[in-house]
Amino acid sequence: MSIYINYLIKRSLVITGFVFGLFIFVDFLFNLIGEFEDLSLTYTFIKAFNFSLLSIPDRAYAFIEGSCLLGFMIAMGLSQEEGNLNVLRSSGISPLKIVLLTSIGPLSIAFFFMFGSEFIFKDIGNKAVINKTIMTSSINNAQEESVWLIDGNKFLNFERKIGDQIFGVQYFELQDNKINLALSSLSAEIKNSEINFDNSTSLTINKNLSSTSNNKSLTKDFNFPIIISKSLRDIETLTMRESYNLNQLLSGDIGKQDRIFKAHIEKKFYKFLFMPISIIILILFFGYFIFGSLRDSSPGSKIVISVLGAFVYQIIQDLTISIAISFNMFLLIGVCLPAFILLMSSFIMYRRLN
Repeated sequence: MSIYINYLIKRSLVITGFVFGLFIFVDFLFNLIGEFEDLSLTYTFIKAFNFSLLSIPDRAYAFIEGSCLLGFMIAMGLSQEEGNLNVLRSSGISPLKIVLLTSIGPLSIAFFFMFGSEFIFKDIGNKAVINKTIMTSSINNAQEESVWLIDGNKFLNFERKIGDQIFGVQYFELQDNKINLALSSLSAEIKNSEINFDNSTSLTINKNLSSTSNNKSLTKDFNFPIIISKSLRDIETLTMRESYNLNQLLSGDIGKQDRIFKAHIEKKFYKFLFMPISIIILILFFGYFIFGSLRDSSPGSKIVISVLGAFVYQIIQDLTISIAISFNMFLLIGVCLPAFILLMSSFIMYRRLN
């Protein structure tokens, strides 16, 4: 029987990989088409193509759950039509064990991309976004929402933060309530308590002298707050380690805005950690339907039902998370509640099947 089990694991792995690759390819095409709107003299088609290509590993993370479930269901549906599942059941292997063993293939892909996203893919995606933002910042400046920071008589304004890089930067120093120095730059890097401006920096001193500095090492001291930016969009650029550290900094008695920001960080963190459990529970629940009679419904209809069911599951999970955030509840409850209901339902259904 180990031959059949190994065959099911390999089949589910290959089919899941193919489905995952297909999703990635379609997403790449639509992403590339969307980049055409930003084409300019500085952001050419080749650069847009490179950006879409480098964004693939990070964007692929969004398709893991759907690909794992769909790949599993297709593999199980084919095996059911071939009679392999009936052979395994007649040998004494329970449907629950068959489902769990077959899920090893999809889960291995999920774990690979989860670790890859944390240690490699997120960094590649962030660098691609940084390069694109630098090339298109002169076009998109008016569309961005500014962040202001104050350090004594120093003022810093920027439009977006990705990692340690800030964009659309304006820096002012006051003396006797008058602007003594003003800097503007397309981008700058934050290091400890310093701002390192790039070579596009425009410098104004006492409103009399304006010049463009070509000194890449132009720096200014600035005492940054613990949380530099509270834009929810910036959360997507964080790794899980960064999310955890930021969440720890926001512990204790914090304001309403900080609580909302903290809740969205926790949402990202818990959903990432819970993803393998969510995948296995979806596989358990919808895998049950594969063992039904082929006369009642075809494997194709069961696959469609599983995809629609997974979509509804995601909507319900987002709803329970939003409710938990709104009522200031422990966020993990909102993440786990839909999965817990499916898990209990799965155990009941498999008992009937046995």
